Amino acid sequence: MKKKVNKEAIVIGLVIIFIVLFQVSNTSYSISNNSNSIKLVNKILDNNTIYNKDDNIEDGLLLDDEYYFKGNVNNNYVSLNNELWRIVSLKDNYIKIIKEEGINNNKLYKYSDDYNEGDYLDSNIYKILDEWYKEELINYDSYILKYNYCVLYKGEECKDNKLLKIGILNYDDVVKVGGIKNINNNSYYLYNSNEWWILNSSYDVLIGSYFSGYINKLGSIEDGFVDEEKTIRPVIVLSNITYKTGDGTKDNPYVIE
Repeated sequence: MKKKVNKEAIVIGLVIIFIVLFQVSNTSYSISNNSNSIKLVNKILDNNTIYNKDDNIEDGLLLDDEYYFKGNVNNNYVSLNNELWRIVSLKDNYIKIIKEEGINNNKLYKYSDDYNEGDYLDSNIYKILDEWYKEELINYDSYILKYNYCVLYKGEECKDNKLLKIGILNYDDVVKVGGIKNINNNSYYLYNSNEWWILNSSYDVLIGSYFSGYINKLGSIEDGFVDEEKTIRPVIVLSNITYKTGDGTKDNPYVIE
């Protein structure tokens, strides 16, 4: 009887030791794992003072229906595919970014070959971006969300949306962050001294031609014939991925590995 009691005591003791060691190990793993699991949205919000959209702030991170960068900010850089992008806006579950320069070394593209064709879904831009995505961003596909991009924008209002993996900014996006119609402005982060397309279609009955919006070399929002040539700056929307490194500045951007 004495031996049986000792055996049971040993077994119970070993079980207790095992449970304690498992809990310690699990806790240690959890702490270690959490130290590298800061979400990028949280990091961006921690790095910025957040203002209300009605605070009359010219430069900074503002809150409306989402957080968005406005004006001449210098801490919204992201490195993706070894290229620089700028953060436009973010929410709890996504981060919208635009490429700092035009695709393919700022190559010039017509919005449409036909001046009577202004539909974005039939445009050169739509087709070119789809191909560019497959060539340059397919390795990041799991990080990139389908987003409700405006595909028909008339009279400074979006008329139709489509879920896409890649798109371009529309007129309202640019105005929100600092662009102005027919007024030069080099003091907002979207300015890059190139001419690049945005979505803002219109049709001139007298001339018989479609126009689309673009940003000119002096930072003004203008209207251009769809068969003119401009650069294309793609926009993608990232999921709230885990933060790796960086502080959002040009020399030390947030890195998407």
